[in-house]
Amino acid sequence: MNALEGKRANPRSKPPFPAMKGLWGGPTIVNNVETLANLPAIIRHGPAWFKGLARNPEGAGTKLFCVSGHVREPVCVELPLGTTLREVIDGPCGGMRPGSTFKACLPGGASTPYFTAAHLDVPLDFDPVARAGSRLGTGGIVVFDQDTCLVAATPQPGHLLRPGIVRLVHPLPGGAPFVRQLLTEIEEGQGTEEHLAILREHVHLLNYAFCALAPGAMGPVEGLLRHFEEELREHLILRRCPFGKSPCPA
Repeated sequence: MNALEGKRANPRSKPPFPAMKGLWGGPTIVNNVETLANLPAIIRHGPAWFKGLARNPEGAGTKLFCVSGHVREPVCVELPLGTTLREVIDGPCGGMRPGSTFKACLPGGASTPYFTAAHLDVPLDFDPVARAGSRLGTGGIVVFDQDTCLVAATPQPGHLLRPGIVRLVHPLPGGAPFVRQLLTEIEEGQGTEEHLAILREHVHLLNYAFCALAPGAMGPVEGLLRHFEEELREHLILRRCPFGKSPCPA
């Protein structure tokens, strides 16, 4: 909206939300292309038909799921909302690739907390995924197998934010790049208990950033700390990556 008004394209403070005060001060509804693509069919067939496409009671319609990683067949496929993660992997993806077993995934893209094997039967819809501790996000599912070091695989938050906007989105200067540095040091065998404490602190602080980019960047880090703390601690104890990805001196 700022760009359309001829201003620098910085995030706006909220509230007011765009639906109340948006483009040139007027009410503005901002939708993505996937939402707009559903409208013709809803107008043609009605909202009850659209809601009936979903697999779960609170769901409505379908969603594009783009699955990559250690599956037999990476796909972009349209499926009913409420389809489970297990059904997506075992169905259109043809299962895990030979020799691989499911360890974790990012269920909604690079800004979402990890799911584990305990979440394989969670319906992939916004509310069920949120209740399970992650976000459906873009539906970009990235699957990791048993041989993956999740410290190394965790999306590096410094890459998600341009240096020019860091000072605008963070409650503390250089927050996301600093988290990236901490993860790198842990992966390279230089981590300490203090690293884990600082990571937890930054996950909390960056959730209060001015723009959603910062808390989004911390989603995988939060999931790493919640579900794979033991793997993080293995790096600290061994002073190297336990998966042999980056051997480092003690």
